[in-house]
Amino acid sequence: MTNYKKFTALLLFGIVIGGIFGILYQAGYDVLSEKTNTEPIVTFNGYHFHHSMYGAILIPIGFITSNPIIIGAGVGIIIEHTILEEKYIFIEENQ
Repeated sequence: MTNYKKFTALLLFGIVIGGIFGILYQAGYDVLSEKTNTEPIVTFNGYHFHHSMYGAILIPIGFITSNPIIIGAGVGIIIEHTILEEKYIFIEENQ
């Protein structure tokens, strides 16, 4: 297998793993919010950090470590979050 094919396969594997992580994260969020009757969101100084931020953090880490699985996982999380939330967002101001 050439390096290009290996990189592509690992990147696609990472995207699938990232998508699965995003789905599991959202399921956990839904369970917690149902059991506690609150929204367990990550906030800081009045801003809501969406779980797509994990993807945005993983992508440069993947480039720094030259790891296509980590890059793909970051992309997969962002894709999953964008599809699920129907918007491309990382941080928003709390209302």
